[in-house]
Amino acid sequence: MKFGGSSVATGERMREVADLILAFPEESPVIVLSAMGKTTNNLLLAGEKAVSFGVSNASEIEELSIIKELHLRTVAELKIDPSVVTSFLEELEQLLKGIAMMKELTLRSRDYLVSFGECMSTRIFATYLNKIGVKARQ
Repeated sequence: MKFGGSSVATGERMREVADLILAFPEESPVIVLSAMGKTTNNLLLAGEKAVSFGVSNASEIEELSIIKELHLRTVAELKIDPSVVTSFLEELEQLLKGIAMMKELTLRSRDYLVSFGECMSTRIFATYLNKIGVKARQ
């Protein structure tokens, strides 16, 4: 089963997806999630801005703040430990600083950058499923 960004855009939407999965317990489905909401677009914008920002200003990129706020709010809504995403968020900030330092966003860096969205959404969702008693892994 594949769920796009709007399907997992908030904690409430993730609960709805979990309920849908629980409606088919005998299926043992493989679940594929996109990044939450507009996260992919925000990651790409953050990467583009990092090229023109100085290293010391990279952590002030608006889209980075939006991404952090969304993911931390979602883990709070789902009542799961925020540490499931904090390491990703810290690494994301370091990546943006590296892009700012190099003053370029290569195709490889861009691919790595957008992978953070899917990694965080699947980590949050798998953690939530485990919390409610559904065996899941990322």
